[in-house]
Amino acid sequence: MAQLHSYLFGTMRRVSKTVTVTTSKAGKQKMAKTWITDRWVKTATATLPDGTTTRLTPTPGQLRNLKTLPAHFRTSRYMIGKRWRLEWINQDGQRRSKQYDTRKEAEQHRNEIEKQLKAATAPDRFMRQSFAQLAEIWLAGKAGTRASTIRRYRLELRNHVLPRWGEVTIDTITRQQIQAWVTTLQARGLAARTIQHIVKKTFGGAIRYAHQEGWLTNNPVALVAVPRPVELEQLPVLSYREIEQVAEAAKQVTGLHRDRALVYVLAVTGIRIGEALALQTQHVDLVRRRIHITATWSLGADNLPVLAPPKTGKPRTVAFPDFITSELAPLLLSDPRGWVFRNKANTNALNYSNWGNRVWRPALTIAGIDPGRGITIHKLRHTAASHAIAAGADIKVLQRMLGHANASETLDTYGHLLPDRLDEVVDRVAERRALELAG
Repeated sequence: MAQLHSYLFGTMRRVSKTVTVTTSKAGKQKMAKTWITDRWVKTATATLPDGTTTRLTPTPGQLRNLKTLPAHFRTSRYMIGKRWRLEWINQDGQRRSKQYDTRKEAEQHRNEIEKQLKAATAPDRFMRQSFAQLAEIWLAGKAGTRASTIRRYRLELRNHVLPRWGEVTIDTITRQQIQAWVTTLQARGLAARTIQHIVKKTFGGAIRYAHQEGWLTNNPVALVAVPRPVELEQLPVLSYREIEQVAEAAKQVTGLHRDRALVYVLAVTGIRIGEALALQTQHVDLVRRRIHITATWSLGADNLPVLAPPKTGKPRTVAFPDFITSELAPLLLSDPRGWVFRNKANTNALNYSNWGNRVWRPALTIAGIDPGRGITIHKLRHTAASHAIAAGADIKVLQRMLGHANASETLDTYGHLLPDRLDEVVDRVAERRALELAG
């Protein structure tokens, strides 16, 4: 384009009598009933000696430095007022407009306007449908979602959501009503994480879908406050000595080294139980002390275990200390091509529920772990995270170790355990300043 501009305007200078340039407004991009106009910049049309015309637009370099923009690209309002104008036709057929300093601001407002216009023209049957009808439409569009996740959605809908919202038309649901419902869920003694999932994931997922489809003009769930989980300092975490006791007790229950090794792997690496039981020998590198998580066990549509991708959909690699090497080595050597944690009677992978009932719970009893502490297999992830933080792990290391989708999830759960390093940082700044000034 730059070469074309050079040719055209070079030609204009040499044969100005035979080449003319006309201009037109640039940036008017009509989309449905909204469009954005650039009030400062316009396009130009060049007529060549052979009578053909070509449309010219400013180059990216010219647009980055508007002060040197060629005159034929400048409108009569060039550098006067705000640059971008958003225009739209409202549901009453009236033309409206607003001006912005940046295109990004105009685009953001246009998106809001288009949602409002879409909702205003949405069929009444969609806006006036009951939440129960919406929930079925939402679930029907969940193709590709794990069967276990769909099962949880349906369970929460049946037990907690539909009794309150099933017959309510979706366009009458308000934030205040939802907030009162959250209080009711708390009064029933539901855990904070359970309430979060019911309100934000299950109920909120259906409401967000309706908002995205234009059936609702706003999302009443967005600003609803839900209880935060109890901070990890108040949750049960096994000490190193307790880990040893539970691991030995697990071996005592079955007489198998396998069960001691599984307790150690879960409590030290923080991987999920489904991920651990899905490990095959080729996923464990004893030399580099790495475990490659590529799959997990999940419940299929028939309520039977099936292999599925990890929870985030992405594989990951976690490290383990030397003493875990000695725990895993016998398991790998006994069957170099099978499951790491397998049944004694056959070569199948261990079943999570069976192991929990037949090994884990008896092991807690033998180890003298108080049932009131609420230690579960899953809470071994908290144990692993707590000890990793004490050993110096930061948020990004924890995120990778635990397989969280993003660092904010890790920070929300474990951020309060991280040491306050403010004094350390300012002291280091003072040290570096003193060293530089001394030199």
